Amino acid sequence: MTKDSRTRFYILYGLICLIWGSTWLVIHIGANADLPPFTGATLRFLLATVLIWLYAFYKKIPLPANAKKWGAVLLVGALSNGVSFGVVYWTTQYIPSGLGAVIFGTMPLWTALISHWALRTERLSPKKMFGIILGVLGIATIFYPQFAKVDSTHLWAMGLFLIAPIVSAISAIVTKRSTQSVAPLMLNAITTSVGCIILGIIAVLKEPWQDVSFNFTQIWTIGYLAILGTIVTFGIYFRLIKETSAITMTYVAIITPVIAVILGWLILNERLDYYALVGSGFVICGVGISLRM
Repeated sequence: MTKDSRTRFYILYGLICLIWGSTWLVIHIGANADLPPFTGATLRFLLATVLIWLYAFYKKIPLPANAKKWGAVLLVGALSNGVSFGVVYWTTQYIPSGLGAVIFGTMPLWTALISHWALRTERLSPKKMFGIILGVLGIATIFYPQFAKVDSTHLWAMGLFLIAPIVSAISAIVTKRSTQSVAPLMLNAITTSVGCIILGIIAVLKEPWQDVSFNFTQIWTIGYLAILGTIVTFGIYFRLIKETSAITMTYVAIITPVIAVILGWLILNERLDYYALVGSGFVICGVGISLRM
């Protein structure tokens, strides 16, 4: 990368981390406004889908060129926006959100392990592994006080939650390996559509979506998550992953919980304790070590 392109990359990467870090806060606000989780997620993706497709048609963005490309894009959508989101929304009913953040924070580790085998250009080094483990340890430190809330009868939910970072890692690798010729906007349009369909089916089957009477809080949280948390962030993500490694892009899963904790402290007056400060330091050091490789 040139100096200018590197600066642009870091700005866009930081923007993804900031927005996705804020979505934890916005999802929490929406849930407290009595918006069923799967219904909220479906509406988020539905609004994003409509807006992206309208813009894609306006700009005359080409569809994937062949069946192989279509298969790869549909797989990315099913894994990242369908299975991963579905598992996260389902299991967080049974385990603390902090524990969920720790488990999902293992995504760079799974990405590194799988890409070492699947992508010849992304080999796993000892220093990179150390940085990833240090980052995950940092998240565990941040949310350590929540671990006392873990119910041993819900160990199955912890195991099920592990599916989310694994399939997200696979999705990142498929994106890097098989969708290079697909425009980022079209990638976003199709994958968001797939996520909307999968989550919508779950919402219809499992939640009283027809009883939802929308209020201002529910409407603005859906709009925020659709426009910033989906259209903007996934659009940038699919663009940047073409320029850098899949592992680098998945470090977002380690960074966003730190931002979520800081925003919770600044906006919701949540406590920022010793564990959060020390854990954040671990995360920053871990990501720094990994990104220098």
